[in-house]
Amino acid sequence: MTISPAPAVRIAVFALGGTISMAPGAGLTGRQLLDAVPGLDHASARIEVREFRQLPSASLTVDDIVELSAAIGERFAAGAAGAVVIQGTDTIEETAFLLDLLHAGPEPVVVTGAMRTPAMAGADGPANIRPAGRFTVPMAGPPRPVRIGLVTLVLGDDGELLRAAAGRFDGLVAATFGAGHVPAATVPALAALAGQIPVVFASRTGRGPVLAGVYDFPGSERDLLARGLISAGFLDPVKARILLHVLLAEGAERAGIIAAFRAAGSLGG
Repeated sequence: MTISPAPAVRIAVFALGGTISMAPGAGLTGRQLLDAVPGLDHASARIEVREFRQLPSASLTVDDIVELSAAIGERFAAGAAGAVVIQGTDTIEETAFLLDLLHAGPEPVVVTGAMRTPAMAGADGPANIRPAGRFTVPMAGPPRPVRIGLVTLVLGDDGELLRAAAGRFDGLVAATFGAGHVPAATVPALAALAGQIPVVFASRTGRGPVLAGVYDFPGSERDLLARGLISAGFLDPVKARILLHVLLAEGAERAGIIAAFRAAGSLGG
């Protein structure tokens, strides 16, 4: 009896540019990056490369990543077992989180980049071309155009930037002190905004959640919640902005936004 070999696993690679591809002169293509990985040509996987963008990651947009997610979904529908996204590191944490929100399937999507260009000593690009709980927001159709603001509260803040944000955004994220506290002087502006658009508050510290019911002074987390602001939980301000953008682009109402942040914000960021 002849046993036919199993078909090779298909992996879709999407190249977006960035430091990892910045060679002198013209940037390296995704195929050139893969060709620089020792032994990859002997791998049992069938690798399909698409030159999706050639941009510094600072110039990528939410629409670019929504389009990328759709392209990844098409490759999965065509039989790919996983996907790798190669991009610059400036916005890699935002694009990875946005892709995680948009991709509801079980297939793995790996986002990678490099800190050194291919022309530098110890270039790390080739070495970088190898959670139990997830929260997803797959888009059912074309997203609505929305604008989401992010305002970081600082020592002595009087709320002027918040007042200037009125009428300019569809949603806003406030990056607050510690576990979700703001200067008392900013509370009227935040409350006014929360009466007009969804306003989410997240901790600017970089790690840990905002609280829900420990402190009760003007500008505390209890005060903000009572005035209609929405807790980001463990999500940092940048991730909170991405999630709010996706939700509003999908047309989510307030109850759905609160439920989404309650679910996503409980996963440890």
